[in-house]
Amino acid sequence: MTRRNDILEKIREAMIFACAQSERFTSSKSETLAAEYIFTVSVAMAIAELNGPPGEPYVIRLERDAKTFKKDCVLPVKFGKWNDRSEKRFLRADDPTIDRPGRVDVTVYSDLPNSGYFGLQPICAIELKGFDPAANVIEADLKRNLEFLRTTGPTGDSVLEFTVFCALHSYKRLEDAQMDRNLQALRDRYADYVSALGALADIDVDVTVRTISSEQVGTVIEGPDYAELDDSSRHHFAGAIVVFSRAS
Repeated sequence: MTRRNDILEKIREAMIFACAQSERFTSSKSETLAAEYIFTVSVAMAIAELNGPPGEPYVIRLERDAKTFKKDCVLPVKFGKWNDRSEKRFLRADDPTIDRPGRVDVTVYSDLPNSGYFGLQPICAIELKGFDPAANVIEADLKRNLEFLRTTGPTGDSVLEFTVFCALHSYKRLEDAQMDRNLQALRDRYADYVSALGALADIDVDVTVRTISSEQVGTVIEGPDYAELDDSSRHHFAGAIVVFSRAS
């Protein structure tokens, strides 16, 4: 759980950092940043802070081809006994099928001694979305994350530890009670997305929703003769994180 907790904490830090960039690139705290790649790079760089020397313990890859990553999720080779006197070597599929091709935003690998995996083993897949993604985009990413965890082949089942989907959402209603309702509506929304995936008896699901950045009143601007309240900075940015792992 240490690897998982450390990586998730870095993702949360990157969410805060990415939201803070809105003012840098839009001149307003309340405007949502459209550049999803800033969020992606922020997450990759935050996870890299867990390393000592570069690449240790984590090798972080951006925009990994989804089919290649799915292949990485199973053991490259496995040895099995035909009988007491001979041995057969099983190889994973070179070209696995995948329901939704494309690229995975961030993937994390590590060299895990004694795991039975030859080479760098995938630890997690991270899909990231900027502000207010469409429902069909969210559902497609969640389905592919499940596919990575459920893949199997001649060398065995997926060795992937967990997957993460993370998205940012913005709201205009900012009263205290309304901000709580914003978060509850977001929880309910993601609960519906997860329910639509079908039976998940083999998967542990963790959905967290939290405020990432908010300004309810506005920003006080001090002038030479008087102070002025700029209410254009009022905003409520929330983040949703969905973590899948194989049920223990």
